[in-house]
Amino acid sequence: MNHEQAVGLQPGDESMPSVIDALDLPKSLHRVAVWMLDQIKFAQSILLLASAHGRADGFVYGLEVTEAIEPAVHCYLSSIYRGAHDRRLVQLVAFDSRAMQGTTC
Repeated sequence: MNHEQAVGLQPGDESMPSVIDALDLPKSLHRVAVWMLDQIKFAQSILLLASAHGRADGFVYGLEVTEAIEPAVHCYLSSIYRGAHDRRLVQLVAFDSRAMQGTTC
C-alpha cells in the first residue's frame, strides 16, 4: 500500500481481522490496543509515526508493570507494534523519497 492509498483508509477499518484478536484481551484493552495499532499503521508522517509507536510502547509497558498482561503477551504486542512501525516507516520514507525526486531547484 502506498501513501496515497493509506490516506483513504481510516483507523478502525474493520475490513481485516486484527492480529491483536488472538490475544483474548479484555474488551476495553483490546479496543485500545487496536486503536494504538491503527495510529501506527495510518501515521501520516515520520514524526507522527514515532509518537504513535512511543505511545503504544508505553501502553504495553504499563500493562506489564501493572501485571494486567503476561510477559508473553507483552512480547507479542511489542513485536506487533514494532513490525507495524517498521512497515509504515518504509512506506513513508519511500513516499518522501519520491516526493523529493519530483522537486526541482
